[in-house]
Formats: sequence, structure tokens, C-alpha cells
Amino acid sequence: MTLSESHCVQSTSVLTVQIIVVDADTIWNHDIADLWKQFDHFKPGQAIGAVCEQVRYCPQSCSSNETYLPYFGINSGMMLMNLTELRRINWWSLWQNEVMKEVDESGYLPIADQQVINQVIIQSPTLYHRLPCEWNIQVHLSSGMDCCPIRWIDRLPDEDDCFEQSQMESLNNHHTLQQARLVHYNIKQKPETSGSYALSPLEWKATMDSMSCKFV
Repeated sequence: MTLSESHCVQSTSVLTVQIIVVDADTIWNHDIADLWKQFDHFKPGQAIGAVCEQVRYCPQSCSSNETYLPYFGINSGMMLMNLTELRRINWWSLWQNEVMKEVDESGYLPIADQQVINQVIIQSPTLYHRLPCEWNIQVHLSSGMDCCPIRWIDRLPDEDDCFEQSQMESLNNHHTLQQARLVHYNIKQKPETSGSYALSPLEWKATMDSMSCKFV
């Protein structure tokens, strides 16, 4: 047995059972360990944990009723995936079939993977597990704040997200809102390209030669 063959056997003998899929255009504002704990709330047969697609038609787009699918589907910018269950239902085949169907009908995927995942969930709603909306606040057209009212406190990295009593009194009932845990910039203008800390255009320029020298 060659070294590569041995490595292959070792890597396939242990299968990953749970993963968190997150878009790059997100900002974390909470301990990811608490997000991992959401897997403990999955019911048998549930394989995909996600937050509703947040649009202006509230509250229909983000129902709190776990027995209903989100009115406009889920947002795939952050998902918890139970790989054991996905393997059991042959997810790869479901995915491929739905991709081919969507491409045949539309010629392309307008919202990429999110369109495919939503169609699979519609066909098999028992796969879906509703996550609290504060785990994916979508800033597109301020819809996220409309559909999922949250608070976002200015705090240092070593500070917790609890209000002092004086803050609670001054903000009345505002403290009852959940803290934003993950903010999803599903817009063209990304945080790294705007504001006082934005990179200059020069820092973004790269040629094929420079990329080859860096990664090859």
C-alpha cells in the first residue's frame, strides 16, 4: 500500500457528522460555540438548520411557528448541516437532480445554491430546522432589522453582551431584544470596501503574475 493509499483509507474511515457553512460576507458578534449547541435542538430527520430569508413582508417572511417553512424560504448565508442525515437521504443525488431541473427551466440559478436548497426543502420539509433569526441578520434594504428586531451593543472584545442596570432603565424595553449574533452583508457594498477601515483600490489590485508568485 502506498503512502497516498494509506492516507486515503485513514481519511475515509472517520466521517464528519456536523458542519457550519458560513458566507464570507458575515460579521460575528457572538461565540460560535453557542451556534454549535443549536445542533442539540435538531429533531430526528432534520438535516439543515437555517434562518428565514428576511424581506419587507413581515412578519410572514419569518414566522416563529416551527411547523411552517419560511414564507420566502431560507437564507443560505449561514447553515448548520447534519451530514449523517444528508448522507442517509443521498443528498448529493437530490442536489444534482434539482440543479439540473433549475438550469433546464431557467437556464441559470438566479440566487445560486440558495435556490436549490430551498427547492429541496420544499419537497422534503422535515429536513428543515428553524434557527433563531439573530444568527443571520441580513442587511439588504434594512429588511433584517424589520423582520428580526435585535440590538447591537458597542462593546470591546473582552466584554460580554449584558446590559448594566442603568442602561436597561434608560433604554426601557429595548433590552428585551436579542443581541445580534451574526450579521450578513448580503449586499454589493461589503464592510471591507467601505468606512474608515476600507482598503484602498491599490491594495485590491492583483495581476496573474503576482498571484502565480504567491500561490504557485
